[in-house]
Amino acid sequence: MTARRNRHQGRRPWGRAAMGAMAVLTATGAAWGGALPGPVAQAKPRDAGDGTVTVRVVREVNANGAWDAALEPGWSGVQVTLTDDAGVSVTGTTGADGTVELAPGTTLTGGKYRVQALNPDATIYSPAFASQEGLSGAPTKLSSAEEFVDLSGGKSVELTTGFWNPDDYCQSNPTLATCLLPDETGNTGSATDQGGPYSPEDRTLVTVPFNGRGDNVGAETEAESPQTGAINGLGYDKVHKKLYSAAFSKRLSAFGPGGPNAVYMTDPATNETSQFATVPGDDGATTHDMDTYHDLAFAPKAGKTSLGDLDVNPDGSELYVVGLSDKTLYTYDTSDGSAPERSVAIPDPGCAGGTADWRPGALDVQDGVVYVGGVCSGESTGSRDDMRAVVMKYDPAAGTFGDVIMNDPLDFPRGAAYEGSAECPGAGWFTWSDDTTRQQNGNTCTGEYGFPQPLMMDIEVDTDGALILGFRDRFPDQGGQNVEMAPGGAFQSHMLGGDINRACLTGGTFVLDGNGGCRNNGTPDNNGGEPDDVLEFYPGDNRLTHDEMTDGGLALSKPETDIAVGAMDPISNIRTGGVAFLDRTDGTSGAGDGNQLATSFGKGGSIGDMEVLCDLAPLQIGNRVWYDVDKDGIQDPGEAPVPGATVSLYDESGTKIASTTTSDRGEYYFDSTLTGNVPADAWNPDTAYKVAVDNPDDYAEGGPLYKWVPTTPDAGTNDFIDSDGVVPAGGTYPEHTFTTGGPGENNHSYDFGFNADFEAKVEKTDADTGEPLPGAVFQLWRETNGTDGLQRNGADPDTQVDGNCTTGADGVCDWTGLEPGAYYFYEVSSPAGYMIPAQRVTGPFTLDAATTSKTVELTNALRHRIAVHKVDAKTGKPLAGATYQLWEETNGTDGLQTDGVNPDTQVGDTCTTNARGVCRWRNLDPGTYYAVETAAPDGYLLPDEPVVGPLTIDNANPSFSVKQKNERRVPSIDIEKKDERTDSDADTPASAVIGPKVQDEPVYMTIVNNGTEDLVHITVTDEVTAGDGQVKDLHCDFPDGTSADDPAGRSVRWEATWAEENPTVFEVGASFKCTAVVTGVPAGRLHTDNATVNGAGATSGDPVDDSDPWNWKTPGHSITINKKDADNGDALQGAVFQLWEETNGTEGLQRTGDDPDTLIDSGCATNARGRCTWTGLESGSYYLVETDAPEGYVLPRNPVTGPVEVDSDHDKATYTLKNRPQPPNKKK
Repeated sequence: MTARRNRHQGRRPWGRAAMGAMAVLTATGAAWGGALPGPVAQAKPRDAGDGTVTVRVVREVNANGAWDAALEPGWSGVQVTLTDDAGVSVTGTTGADGTVELAPGTTLTGGKYRVQALNPDATIYSPAFASQEGLSGAPTKLSSAEEFVDLSGGKSVELTTGFWNPDDYCQSNPTLATCLLPDETGNTGSATDQGGPYSPEDRTLVTVPFNGRGDNVGAETEAESPQTGAINGLGYDKVHKKLYSAAFSKRLSAFGPGGPNAVYMTDPATNETSQFATVPGDDGATTHDMDTYHDLAFAPKAGKTSLGDLDVNPDGSELYVVGLSDKTLYTYDTSDGSAPERSVAIPDPGCAGGTADWRPGALDVQDGVVYVGGVCSGESTGSRDDMRAVVMKYDPAAGTFGDVIMNDPLDFPRGAAYEGSAECPGAGWFTWSDDTTRQQNGNTCTGEYGFPQPLMMDIEVDTDGALILGFRDRFPDQGGQNVEMAPGGAFQSHMLGGDINRACLTGGTFVLDGNGGCRNNGTPDNNGGEPDDVLEFYPGDNRLTHDEMTDGGLALSKPETDIAVGAMDPISNIRTGGVAFLDRTDGTSGAGDGNQLATSFGKGGSIGDMEVLCDLAPLQIGNRVWYDVDKDGIQDPGEAPVPGATVSLYDESGTKIASTTTSDRGEYYFDSTLTGNVPADAWNPDTAYKVAVDNPDDYAEGGPLYKWVPTTPDAGTNDFIDSDGVVPAGGTYPEHTFTTGGPGENNHSYDFGFNADFEAKVEKTDADTGEPLPGAVFQLWRETNGTDGLQRNGADPDTQVDGNCTTGADGVCDWTGLEPGAYYFYEVSSPAGYMIPAQRVTGPFTLDAATTSKTVELTNALRHRIAVHKVDAKTGKPLAGATYQLWEETNGTDGLQTDGVNPDTQVGDTCTTNARGVCRWRNLDPGTYYAVETAAPDGYLLPDEPVVGPLTIDNANPSFSVKQKNERRVPSIDIEKKDERTDSDADTPASAVIGPKVQDEPVYMTIVNNGTEDLVHITVTDEVTAGDGQVKDLHCDFPDGTSADDPAGRSVRWEATWAEENPTVFEVGASFKCTAVVTGVPAGRLHTDNATVNGAGATSGDPVDDSDPWNWKTPGHSITINKKDADNGDALQGAVFQLWEETNGTEGLQRTGDDPDTLIDSGCATNARGRCTWTGLESGSYYLVETDAPEGYVLPRNPVTGPVEVDSDHDKATYTLKNRPQPPNKKK
């Protein structure tokens, strides 16, 4: 089925459907300009097996098959589907940047999917030009709106597609037309020239190349003043290649022969101009009087009489023009200018001054909508707060006005029209006024000055949906260069101060950049020195001493990076007019970035509207040829494309005009521009053609369609994924007849599907008898992961086709209905009693156009085999690396004999267990066998009985499998430390060796390999962990005869066990001895050290260590007190003493304060013998403090005794202290 056309022959549908569609597009499109975020892209949860696809939808403008990010914004709100082979879909919607990420999740299966972006409105938009590269050139090359992606194995894909309105197309560097307003004063532009007799500048309509920069670069005259007089509004009919211009009211610029309401038509090819229409209105009496005060009486009529903007709809059928005096929109059929088709009053949007202050003037046509714009002038109220810019929509089919989409104030800060006037620089907009004397900021304006009054004269809808507005300054149209503003008054020169503004969608309505609605691009480096509070998207609208220098005319070619604007001093030559160019992205413009075209009116507005003369959009058709494996006529995601097929294009007479071959993705396209494979003069819109896949070589052996036939046409309801090829009666090859749409109405739905029968078969037989074998189980796998050979598992396996197949009585497994590709047979299991082949995989073999059927003959032999499974005795895990010999019983003696006069016979070579722990011997003769383990796996011990057997195999029992276990070698090491004197372990402080006070104590350590694995990397350390003693003279004698010393006593290592190659091993059961000396233990202190040995398994590398602490304590000093009666010398029990050690370095005992001495014992009471004794004291100075006297006795006057010195020379100190009895109470 062919996609049906949605447009009239040669003419667009300007109906309500188009109007509604544009309303949606504008709302989403403005988000592209950065004003508001669009809808958020919806994404499905991601399945672990598949990746994601990121789809970008853009609005194409230049038909180059590529995404130009600076020109073609993302399209928000577009619905995108991802569909699997089963027809199940997930759907997402593009977000503000035009992208959406889709994941199959758990909803979709198969790994390969079809992507389809749905046209937002097929009555307006068409698919963008697609690149033949398609997905292979992503993301910069454009795919068709239908694409196929492979997300299997976690692969992720990014692609870009697009739609376009063909009306947006323009060729590169198009011709630019603009109006020049004739100056009847004859002024040369000099500041002192006050004019002369009637001497108009001849040119009123000129064309220049869009890229022209300089003085009259490429300028061609299309019409002159006698033909048109003053014109401003300009429109271009690209279908009939005609320019239309509208009369304009400007002081000192005479109307043409048709008067103030004339519309003229110019043929650029012949330079012929004629009057097309006279627009109704009451402007017939609007005349000029050039000789009286420089046409002074005309000044109030500027902007209020004659005509405003003019536009032609894209299909060239209708013309729209604004009547300024009656504020009416007039519509003309371009084939008849005798009377308008329709005239509709442009409604007052609610200006503060009422209808009198409503001044419409601007037009644009975009996506089926006419945009009408104007200003509330504030003239009646005189308040700048009442000035507003207004844009509304008009439905040309219904003849009705719709929504007001912008109603924004104009009182925002602007730059100066002329910085050279201190009194009246014209910064900002001022209310309309017909007064001849102007006041500005309390100053009377004279000489050269600006007094900008806004007149919206042009609208352009940018590609992202934002509005670009051209404001003409009415004031210079009331005045001029060196003219009188009052009878006999002084001459004045009026500087224009128009503007170009951008409006972006904010909160559901458009807001001007000056009010913060769009990005502010202004900086001190690019805005001509405007104040910081001036916000401009286009800061480049300045030259010399003029911050605002545009005339209101705009020309937007969407494939160009600049926008053209009518401007004063466009290349910075004073008192000139022409075209300036501003960057569409950042709004900047260089001092010479323009084309100077006029000197009339000096700085007083010599340039009118402008228009790019765009060609009709080119046309592209085509899309895809594919293998319809399941024969359903639908392009399923898993079905392969047909590369290299020839597609031919025929005109209505049957003449072949072009041919092309399909890409690797099966795609083909015909056009006269991007691929250039169709002659431009043979490729036309609204014309009948035929495409056919009719190259005989394609269907011959070796061709891509050998044994393929056309599939079912027009299946399903989605024309973009069906097949359109039909073999006509009496014909041979499939073809499709169609009629092209209008210009740029691309159609990518002309698809051709082909199907064929593909089969793969296995025939299984007995290797000896040739008889069919039932019971063999096979799998068929398709090569899909791009890795050589069959991968059945892992992260990215190939794809199994259907389930397992078991051979029947005929020994056959058969798969039919296969798609082309590379395949493998995999034998899962053999028939009972038969050996599985050493190579289970057969393939790859290819099914393609040349080979549609493949039969493979495979055999099995009866199997006699023995297998040993080696496992870890503890965990049961398979062990690789065990070596075995297989011996056959041949000498008739029971048991295995491997040597002697008549040994048994070794079979084959030594076998080493694989990663699965298996040694297997196949194709053995029936008999009795023994398997002998000759070497254990690394890190394991040989079993006590390394022989397995006897194992007997015969035809009744053709195989034998046995499991054998090995114990793991476990590395371990032991160290034990003792002293030489007492041979005590002394492991704890409680069992510490008590040594003499001053002595070096010899110690020794015994180190033993008490594990089941040899060790390497042997290091012995002895570290003090408590006390002030030291270990010295550490010495070790190793089993290999070497030794090592560390006088500091800290660490030695057995260097031979640390060799990088062939290190010496500390064998299982071996031991060695180390010695050391402990010294310097202070009296009364505990010494603890920890002897440690470290090593590692020689095979396993597992680290081992062991430690053994050893404790030693020396006796301390003692102090004894004998407490006695001072009178009789008897021992006194119950005296309580504290013991303090001198520690703060201050003479005498300090028991309190910030740094007291140290309390050793808080209270010792003398016993019956009157004694208190403290032992185990360190050397030092001590104090004895008596805190309580015995009962009945009094404390001595000085209860402190000391300092008492004990050290190595004074081991013991004994003191006798006396107390006197308590005296009896005295009587009174």
